[in-house]
Amino acid sequence: MRLLAAKAISYSVAGIALSILVTVPTIIVGELVLSGRGLATLGAGGITDVLWRNLAVAALLGPSASASARWYANQIVTVVGLVIMAAAIEPAVFQAVPKVGRLLPLAGAPGGVLGGTHGDLSPALALAVMVAWTLTIFAAAAWRLRSRDLI
Repeated sequence: MRLLAAKAISYSVAGIALSILVTVPTIIVGELVLSGRGLATLGAGGITDVLWRNLAVAALLGPSASASARWYANQIVTVVGLVIMAAAIEPAVFQAVPKVGRLLPLAGAPGGVLGGTHGDLSPALALAVMVAWTLTIFAAAAWRLRSRDLI
């Protein structure tokens, strides 16, 4: 259990670090290009908004993926399952039942946090949904780990 929790925390920290390493240079270059062309830029408030959203999503998707890997106990199955979920199942559910699709863990809720196509879900509610998914997946992985324990 401690190893599972340590992995979740480390993946969260790694997600935040990677998000900073990608988002900050992208914002800087974007701001320089836009201002160089005389176009409107995000400003401090917009930059802060983009940054917190990206950091929140990165901090929650890493632990979810890590716990999913523990649940399936096979990396190949986990990766293929997550790709199928993100590329086929979630889009199909979103097309059929958008009110349900916006609550799903890989695109729906993160899209709500990021303010993308699932914008009808407020960022705060979408973040709460992501936290609930992460805790649920973590609890399932912990249960699976305990049920396989050979004490």
